[in-house]
Amino acid sequence: MSRIKIFSVLFAAVAAAGGSLLHFTYEWLGGKGWSFVSAVNESTWEHLKLLFWPVAALTALEYFVYGRKTENFLFIRLVSLLSGMIIIVAAFYTYSGVLGYNFLAADITVFLMGVAAVYVIGYMMMKNKNSGELSEADTSFLSVCSLAALMALAVLFMIFTYEPPSIGLFQDPVTGKYGI
Repeated sequence: MSRIKIFSVLFAAVAAAGGSLLHFTYEWLGGKGWSFVSAVNESTWEHLKLLFWPVAALTALEYFVYGRKTENFLFIRLVSLLSGMIIIVAAFYTYSGVLGYNFLAADITVFLMGVAAVYVIGYMMMKNKNSGELSEADTSFLSVCSLAALMALAVLFMIFTYEPPSIGLFQDPVTGKYGI
């Protein structure tokens, strides 16, 4: 577990740095090529990409480093990633709703809370796993479902970049527009 703890801290730092860079890649690259992984506007949904894509990439790496040997690894990462995304949405709307405005330092803190949640929750689930009741077939099925859910999220991030629903989560608070 100490090896997984070290990787969790390292990957959290890499995810935070990667997400921070993705905030700017759409603008830096003139809107070309990176729109489905970069934040294309200031909506909350677009900022969830900054957590999702680095964690998804690191999850692939983690899988080959220790995830194959960790029971229900993909399920654990799915749960921890969804938890981080929920924390970002809840914390952002709570603080900005109470104050009536948002500001950069708090937004960065909220993002870092989401990143930390992914790796702390994931580490705790791996450390405290108790799935002795699951058969090998159940574990395999859970892994397939978890991978499908992660892939579905990736597809939703791509689709909603171009065709977002007209609800507040997808609205750019600066321009009032949706998507690109």
